Amino acid sequence: MRLVHGMMIPFALVLAVILIAGLAPSNQAAAYAPYSIKLGSPILDVAVNPATNTIYVSHVNSISVINGSSYSLAATIPLDATNDAVGLAVDAPANRLYAAAQDSNQVYVIDTLANRVVEKIPARGWPVGVAVNPETNLVYVANSASGRSESYDFPVEDDLVSVINGTTYRVVADIDVGSRFLSEEGITRDTQGIGVSAPTTISVNPGTNMVYVGGGMSGDIVAVDAYANKVAARIPIEGSHLGSDINLDTNTVYFSNNGRGAIDVIDGSSNTLYYSIERKENGRPFSFPEDVAVNPKTNKLYVADLDSVSIIDPDSRKVIKTIDIGGYKDVAVNPETNLAFVTVRDSSSLVIIDGNTNEMILDPGSYAYEIAAGIGVVSIAVAIFFIKKHKRKSDRA
Repeated sequence: MRLVHGMMIPFALVLAVILIAGLAPSNQAAAYAPYSIKLGSPILDVAVNPATNTIYVSHVNSISVINGSSYSLAATIPLDATNDAVGLAVDAPANRLYAAAQDSNQVYVIDTLANRVVEKIPARGWPVGVAVNPETNLVYVANSASGRSESYDFPVEDDLVSVINGTTYRVVADIDVGSRFLSEEGITRDTQGIGVSAPTTISVNPGTNMVYVGGGMSGDIVAVDAYANKVAARIPIEGSHLGSDINLDTNTVYFSNNGRGAIDVIDGSSNTLYYSIERKENGRPFSFPEDVAVNPKTNKLYVADLDSVSIIDPDSRKVIKTIDIGGYKDVAVNPETNLAFVTVRDSSSLVIIDGNTNEMILDPGSYAYEIAAGIGVVSIAVAIFFIKKHKRKSDRA
């Protein structure tokens, strides 16, 4: 549209007003309204592919694929109707997503380029945790139904971590992290708190090729030598563990210990318990820490507790902030965007935490507001420029 000289000033002013007033947050955003993506059905785990800025959220019978730039639902991947895809792991170089489905006793292999299931791998018994070593192209599955075969209509082995070849999608090894490992030491299985009972959570360090496993029915953590597929160390800890993550830069492993309300920090160099974090902000104890995720770039730790999410600085061992979010949760981090994603099962929603401000992003989107505000400032500057230019011409006239 071509504007005559006399119309330029009001146009610039109107543009500035529209961009500031029209794109600024509404009153709803100013209130307590966390930016959450409502996904409509019960949600379980969450995983992030930093390379593509994609978030994956598992449901009872599907997986939601969310665009990390627009927060929009990009695709829905259907699973078997009776499945619970409780564990997710991304293999970014191979463009694969692995989903552990406990009810059907299998692991889904998903092509993340086509967003479709390409393989179903039989598991050893109620698989829950899954982790990937992209350097060796091996997948590790924690089978949690150990020693409880009488409760299921499929064979269940004792405390096994299965190793899957990421090319052939076949189980190439089983690592016993419980009874057989203990029997080699002459310790009976009846001894409580020793070894991993019901393996639940698993993390891999590709640099050291070590696999760390925690159990939902015992507190011990084991470090597995993935070269030999054998337990290399047992780390005795009271409680039980449901979530874990590893900072590859510091070789530190974090486990959420829901049994005694703490975060257990493992030194990956010595495979020993370094320390435990037992308090949230203002000295409040953890109630039921279910999951944990670390951002290796900022070295911030995100702990999903039953009633909150705590952000922790592992260096100082201090809680930076505790955000009240109720309900059972899982958490994952995108280090490239410095955002944490929290699945809240009670509300079937995905909450986003900005790692720069340690705050939930507010609806309808603080980023959109910042962009609008920036455009508004530019528009005002343009308006002022034309006003001054017009005034100088008028003075000369």
